[in-house]
Amino acid sequence: MSVDAVRVNLQVATDAQGLPDEVEFAAWVNAAVAAGGSASRANGSDSLVTIRVVDDKESCALNGDFRDMPRATNVLAFPADTVLSDHEQDDAELGDLAICFDVVVSEAEEQAKPVAAHMAHMTVHGTLHLLGYDHQNDLEAKVMEELETRIMKTLGFPEPYNDL
Repeated sequence: MSVDAVRVNLQVATDAQGLPDEVEFAAWVNAAVAAGGSASRANGSDSLVTIRVVDDKESCALNGDFRDMPRATNVLAFPADTVLSDHEQDDAELGDLAICFDVVVSEAEEQAKPVAAHMAHMTVHGTLHLLGYDHQNDLEAKVMEELETRIMKTLGFPEPYNDL
């Protein structure tokens, strides 16, 4: 898959200042897709990821509705149920990410990381979930964390799991 093959639809549902722009999110998503390898569900140059940056209240509601965990969380990934062929649809949806800016900022402060680095990490992490990666057991977690680390280094950010 070529660089910038996945388009990003950015929705901002928070009044927070200092958010990354659509170009930054697209770079992070595309780095994850490029590194996603055989687990990638991206299908050609018309793939789409919708990223919705939410506040604590919306994150709590989404997490409660979809995971029975009514608390705000850093990122939620909603993979598309089906990826339609180019014949049926112009855009092959990979899915949606809901990223809670308030939680990302709080975690970045707790972990003494730049907010941009943590936001990039949560975008990469969520995108890998859209591509089929998970961390339900130790082996899956190791594979996913190593891939995330490699992607973050490629993007010029520090290792995301240092000192945790």
